[in-house]
Amino acid sequence: MGDEDGMESFEVNDFDLESAMNPGRRRRATKNQQIYGMWADKEDSEEEEEAKPSFGRKRPNYAAPVNFVSGGVKQGSKVEKEGEKDDDDDEPIELRPQFDRKKTKKDGGSKKPQAFAGMRGANASAQGTDPNEFGSWQKHTKSDVLMKMMKGMGYKPGMGLGAKGQGIVEPVQAVLRPGRAAIGAYGKEAKGPKFGESAADAQKRAKSDSEESEEDEKKASQKGLWRKNQSQKGPKYRYKTVDEVLADGGQLKKRVGGVLGANNSKVIDMTGPEQKIYSGYDAFTTKTKVPDIEPERQSFDIPELAYNLNLLVDITEEEIIRNDRQLKFLKDQTVALKRDAEELDNEISKDQRLQDRTREVLQLIEEFSRKSEAGEVSLEECRQLFETLLEDYIDEYKLFGLSSIAISNVLPLIKAHFSLWDPLDYQQTDHGLELMRTWRGLLVDDKQSLLANQLSSFDSMAAYDRLLWDAWMPAVRRAALQWNARENSEAMLRLVEVWLPVLPKWIVENLLEQIILPRLHEHVEMWNPMTDRVPIHKWLHPWLQVMGDRLQPVYPPIRHKLGKALTQWHPSDNSAKFILQPWKDVFAAGTFASFLAQHIVPKLEHALAEMRINPVNQDITPWNNVINWLDMVSSQTIGNILLRHFFPKWYETLCIWLDSPHAQFEEVAQWYSGWKARIPEDLLEIAAIR
Repeated sequence: MGDEDGMESFEVNDFDLESAMNPGRRRRATKNQQIYGMWADKEDSEEEEEAKPSFGRKRPNYAAPVNFVSGGVKQGSKVEKEGEKDDDDDEPIELRPQFDRKKTKKDGGSKKPQAFAGMRGANASAQGTDPNEFGSWQKHTKSDVLMKMMKGMGYKPGMGLGAKGQGIVEPVQAVLRPGRAAIGAYGKEAKGPKFGESAADAQKRAKSDSEESEEDEKKASQKGLWRKNQSQKGPKYRYKTVDEVLADGGQLKKRVGGVLGANNSKVIDMTGPEQKIYSGYDAFTTKTKVPDIEPERQSFDIPELAYNLNLLVDITEEEIIRNDRQLKFLKDQTVALKRDAEELDNEISKDQRLQDRTREVLQLIEEFSRKSEAGEVSLEECRQLFETLLEDYIDEYKLFGLSSIAISNVLPLIKAHFSLWDPLDYQQTDHGLELMRTWRGLLVDDKQSLLANQLSSFDSMAAYDRLLWDAWMPAVRRAALQWNARENSEAMLRLVEVWLPVLPKWIVENLLEQIILPRLHEHVEMWNPMTDRVPIHKWLHPWLQVMGDRLQPVYPPIRHKLGKALTQWHPSDNSAKFILQPWKDVFAAGTFASFLAQHIVPKLEHALAEMRINPVNQDITPWNNVINWLDMVSSQTIGNILLRHFFPKWYETLCIWLDSPHAQFEEVAQWYSGWKARIPEDLLEIAAIR
């Protein structure tokens, strides 16, 4: 559109805005435009329409909901039903849909009555139709063929369709929802009769639902009564409960979640009428929901007031959260204090009971001490006292270490019991055994006994160990000083075996290493294998099971004396084998083999080297003397002796015999077979001999 000077104007007019808002809007082309197209001149009507000023014109709100009103005449911005007056200020305001189209008739034209099909409302009632009566519209038709057909098939008026009348009586009604949300967002929707429900029950249920919806609408309308214009429907507010405020966590949780959260990306919200940008998904989920107020109903916009209100709400939420946290802390503290009070009460009761029991134990011990000082107490009474303490006052017995009473009261009696005891007498070996076994069950504490083993001081020794050490061990020491290990070895061995089950481990170690082993070592030093008629293994080997490796220190002197005795020994003397054979399993295998290689094998080699091979008059005694040591000397050693000192001479004799002109081969074969039969199987396994 040009101006007077012929210049084209670049101003934005209403036509440009209309074309931008409605790009698909089409205008009926004129005849001139149909002929010339884009080169056609503009009509006067178009110029007038473009030249119309747009001041004061209210553009239609295309985002507003489209509401249909059943009947009534539009007056201004309100709609009044025919024959009724809008006296209720709480009723929602209903607007007719506004379309951007030209009016085809003038305002003074006749208007048709507003009514829906079926002639509902006042017009329908005026024509004699009842909206509550099913099929009443057929009265104004020429024929009621449909009703006759339905009655012929068994239909009864006022009841549902179907063989059992389970169908609905009234059709599903169209109910106007107040907003633009989905179905069910504003409460229950109107429904028809349920399956198997009668028409009367369906009507009652529909009536109750409508009453509930009316009450909800009244409550919602009362929220905006502070507004100046009370005829408009108030906005819908959503209030947070205390539980929701506590669940959100307040502003602190939001700030921490915004800083530490993983999703800090920018979120653009285009779900509302305006585009909003949030710092993250957390801010989007916790956004404040603005009441659904139409733009034309907002009377003012004060950001400062909104900020102050939001600040007050945040402060209130933080105070609620702080009070809730403090309340929880106080409740937890109360529960903890109650529990502490209960525990203290239990401890006080326990201490009171302990005091009472301690008094009883103290009274019992004081009475026993008076009798003990007067010399009126026997071992039986002492045993009864300790049995009572263990059965009735076991905790106090362990807590106060009452077993130490036995050291001062029972020890003198035990010493007197073992004062005349002879341990090496066969009839008195088990003297006092049952008595000490009884006191072992009364006094032994495994932890205390273990501690006594680690301590060098006898003051901290266990009571039972102290009884044995001061009463039993002196008698054993006196008997050991007079004990002859070669002549009376079995007496001491029997004493140790009988008392071993009731002796503590450390006392057993002391008895074997400090008393018995020195006496055995002393008698080994006194032993002479050349003159002593009793072999040493007769009185020393019985101690192997009890002493074990403790006898290792006495083995070197024994081997030294045996080797010295074998200096003048000849293999024809079988006494050496009789003395050495018991030590085969006692000495270590390597030690015993080394001893034989040093003292026995050279003598066997010398005896076999002096042997003469004579088929006529053969002496096989040296051969037998060597073969007899095969169970003590290894077969490999015996085989080497034969290969060095026997087979060369034997092979030389065989060759001379075969070279003789008077040789009888049958006699040679018999002589060969005889020597082969004398070789043991262990030696035949050696390849050189075989």
